[in-house]
Amino acid sequence: MSARGRILLIDDEPTIRRTLRRALERNDFAVTDVAGGDQALLALQEKSFDVVITDLAMEGTNGMTVLEQAKRLDPDTCVMVITGFSDTASAVNALRLGAEDYVAKPFDYDEILLRIERCAERRRLRRKVRLYEEFLPMCASCHNVRDDTGGQHGRGEWLPLEVYLERKAGVSITHGYCPACRDKWRESK
Repeated sequence: MSARGRILLIDDEPTIRRTLRRALERNDFAVTDVAGGDQALLALQEKSFDVVITDLAMEGTNGMTVLEQAKRLDPDTCVMVITGFSDTASAVNALRLGAEDYVAKPFDYDEILLRIERCAERRRLRRKVRLYEEFLPMCASCHNVRDDTGGQHGRGEWLPLEVYLERKAGVSITHGYCPACRDKWRESK
């Protein structure tokens, strides 16, 4: 796998696919390219991609459907729409459906590479944030747990673990010793 990420490139124009693929591969991206939306939907079912670059107007499945499917399968996937039939309504619709960017053809390859790099970086950052949000913030010293529910992340109330579990899961904690701690306690006496 590429160090910079996996890209699915969908365009019915072979010249655009070939040229953009070469540019992306030179910049250390792993690229899968397909000629239409139907093939793109199959590729999305087979593996995940960091960035999906899709033409808007294609025979069969169009770019909006590809966008919706990519976001349904993985909301963190960055989708960039490129089109030769640019209008404000389609741009607004694509952005409303979760597209990261909307680029009109013809485009400058240096500019689109920069946009793709930023798109891939946003995905990496979103995945890191989601990973860190999954951790239960616990003090290493007193073992209190921060409850961020309903407030700003990272600014919640610090609670004893027993209180936190009671509020969150309705679980009461009883205290005792595990076998290893019991044995250590006995040895210390």
